[in-house]
Amino acid sequence: MPTVAEDVAFSLRRHRGSREEIARRVTSVLERFGLAGHADHPAHLLSSGQKQLLALASVLVTEPKVLVCDEPTTLLDLRNADEVRRLVAGLDQQVIMATHELAMVERWER
Repeated sequence: MPTVAEDVAFSLRRHRGSREEIARRVTSVLERFGLAGHADHPAHLLSSGQKQLLALASVLVTEPKVLVCDEPTTLLDLRNADEVRRLVAGLDQQVIMATHELAMVERWER
């Protein structure tokens, strides 16, 4: 999608909420992932770390019960990898993780 907010809102295309409800959910998830200041920016201009946060936001706005992550920190610098690691570890959802980065899952249940 052209903008960050539109990318997140696209995930809710089958949601039966009002426009206001969808806008509220999009705003909320963008704030949660530190992307609110980029809502109107083209998604393709985000950094790699911001794109990964946008991908997480676009999935989590749908409030899934289970999240499957396949190498979520690949090609990220240390700062962004730490941010993704922190966010994923703090999720309420059950997370199924495939990763070669053992530090990512060292404190998780196996």
